[in-house]
Amino acid sequence: MSTLAFLISKLIGLLQLLIIIRAVLGFLPQVDRYHPLVRFLHTVTDPILAPFQRILPGNAVGIDFSPLLAILTLQAIDRLLMMALHSMPI
Repeated sequence: MSTLAFLISKLIGLLQLLIIIRAVLGFLPQVDRYHPLVRFLHTVTDPILAPFQRILPGNAVGIDFSPLLAILTLQAIDRLLMMALHSMPI
């Protein structure tokens, strides 16, 4: 695997992990939303989740499915990029 493919794959994996952590923290009412780490988490994941939250508003059902859709989309992007990068001649 090329260095570029490796870095992209690891970055996408990190973004997926941050989205999972944010989703889990959303179920914990005692989490301080103004804590610097929580604010950093929101700063990093908001640009990824916002388009999916517009498509799937969680208010109607009470459950926000945007993290799931974002993770599935990131996985698809990762696979497509890996296939494209591996098919490029060196």
